Amino acid sequence: IKLEDFNNTTEKIFYPKPALNLKKTNNGTAPVPGDITIYKPWQNVAIFCKSIRYSDDLIKLGHIDGYGIELLKKKGNDVICVLPYYRVIASKPIRLSPVMDLTIKMGWRKQIADIHSACIDGVTYYVIGSGYYFDRPSIYGYDDDGERFAFFSLAAMALLNALSFHPNIVHVHDWQAGMIPSIGKVLYSDAKCFASTRYVLTIH
Repeated sequence: IKLEDFNNTTEKIFYPKPALNLKKTNNGTAPVPGDITIYKPWQNVAIFCKSIRYSDDLIKLGHIDGYGIELLKKKGNDVICVLPYYRVIASKPIRLSPVMDLTIKMGWRKQIADIHSACIDGVTYYVIGSGYYFDRPSIYGYDDDGERFAFFSLAAMALLNALSFHPNIVHVHDWQAGMIPSIGKVLYSDAKCFASTRYVLTIH
């Protein structure tokens, strides 16, 4: 299925083949992010990224709830999540515990990655802190984004190595983490904890 942006990225759409049978369906919904709907006039499936007003022409089919991490954990997998310590995260009422500091070589200089963690719904989340790179109003959109996310990618792999975490799969999402597979294969080619690791890249 190929999803297309529609209505200024308010929703992702595709046209199912064969068309879905819309008999005995309840029309009308005010979609919220994550809702899966059918737009009756065009018979396309629309997955909403933003909320919009009520429409009689929309039929709600279901809802995407969460990111699936908790489900992987419930199935007995050892799952952790690593992400930058953005300012927006720091503003949330989440109790974080300090874990370690890592020195990351960035070209001719070194930067400190201060690592904190929190356990939420049974999943351990690690955040990679750097006031220099991530204490900013927006998540991205800066001239030095390449350097910022190179730092994150290097720090993420250094963290896994420092934790002696042996992942079977490292799932990286979007361009911000897109360097991690190459870092793993080049800089950690001799590391035992990554000997059987495979990498998956997803984009949205």
